[in-house]
Amino acid sequence: MTDVENRHKALARYIFEEGWNKQNPDIVDEVFTHDFVYHGVANNRDEFKQFWKVVLAAIPDIHFTVEDQIAEGDMTVHRWVFTGTHLGEWMGVPATGKKIVVPGMDIARFKDGKIAENWGIFDAVSMFQQMGAYPPME
Repeated sequence: MTDVENRHKALARYIFEEGWNKQNPDIVDEVFTHDFVYHGVANNRDEFKQFWKVVLAAIPDIHFTVEDQIAEGDMTVHRWVFTGTHLGEWMGVPATGKKIVVPGMDIARFKDGKIAENWGIFDAVSMFQQMGAYPPME
C-alpha cells in the first residue's frame, strides 16, 4: 500500500465519519473536485450537497460504519452499512419511523487528492422491506 493509497482511504473514511455521521454536507467543497460526478446521483458538487440534504431530512440520525476499504492507484472501494430512523419521505416512501440497516458499497476515483468520481450501490430492496414499502421475501 502506497502513501497516496493510504491518504485516499483516510479521506474516504473522513467523509463517512466527519461528513455523514456528523450531518455535515458542507465538507463536500473540501473533499470533492470542482468537476465531481456521483454517477446516477449528482452531476456536480451542488447537486450532491442537495442529495445529501435530502437524505439527512429523511434519515436524520444516519450513521455509516465502514466495514472494509481497498485502495489501488487512484481508486478506492468502501463496503459500508448505514443505520438510521426513517423520519422523512425517502424515494417516494413517506416517513415510517422505522429503524433501518442498509448495506452498500462505493467506488471512488481520486484526482489531485480529492474525489473526482463516485459510483455507489446499496441494498434498496432490503431498505424498502424494512420501511414496510415492500413485502418481506419468503
